[in-house]
Amino acid sequence: KNNISDDDYKDLQLLKGKITVGIGYCYRTEMRQYETCKLILESNLIDKNFIQIAIPAYGMPANVKDKFIKMFELYEVNYVIYDYFMEPNEVSKYRVLCDIFIHSQTTDALSSAMLEHLYAGITKSGKNFVFLFVDILERKVG
Repeated sequence: KNNISDDDYKDLQLLKGKITVGIGYCYRTEMRQYETCKLILESNLIDKNFIQIAIPAYGMPANVKDKFIKMFELYEVNYVIYDYFMEPNEVSKYRVLCDIFIHSQTTDALSSAMLEHLYAGITKSGKNFVFLFVDILERKVG
């Protein structure tokens, strides 16, 4: 994370100085991105003033994107929805710029995306945070 530039943040429309919470790696209902965002925003686990949520959402229907936007505006949280196919250099920047990556997909236990985020420098506390949220989400939405 030492080689990150201001341009990297600008390229991905992220605010420098905020904790970036990445959720999923594309849009699929199995990723449970909406449920995960709602859980984060309704909880008192994170101060919403210090975070921004980044969602890779290639393939997300417009009506679903509108649902996300309404939720983010209701909770007044900074967000970015990447509703296009991200190029490899964007994906690698996304992986590095995420402070916390949440993988709550129901179809696999430990995906390549999770491993890529860990390789990109997610800290141990971030890693524990990821698994904490997956566990909470499992109990809350099954």
